[in-house]
Amino acid sequence: MARRFPFVVGRSPDAGLSIADDGVWEQHCRLLLKPGRGVVLVAAEPAVSLVNLEPVQEIQLRNGDLIQLGAATLQFWLAPPRQAGLRLREGLTWLAILGLAALQVATAVWLTR
Repeated sequence: MARRFPFVVGRSPDAGLSIADDGVWEQHCRLLLKPGRGVVLVAAEPAVSLVNLEPVQEIQLRNGDLIQLGAATLQFWLAPPRQAGLRLREGLTWLAILGLAALQVATAVWLTR
């Protein structure tokens, strides 16, 4: 699972995804996050990378694409986004509203004395 980019895939133990299958190079390919294009696979020279059975040097990846690196086959997939929990923020907002309302009531009572 790529959490940071660039993300290296290869045989190297330092790779983000280490694959020891036949035909996989030390740093077989990189996944980059390019503005306006999304996730892009860039194959390292002279390693052969296939996406949907087509040899590629650089390609924008889409959900479900099959990536072949030597004897290994991977499927590219983007996880659905997770919404951040907002309960604390909503609770603090309501407390602030209640505090302001109480302050307005106290000010109105003080001014009518």
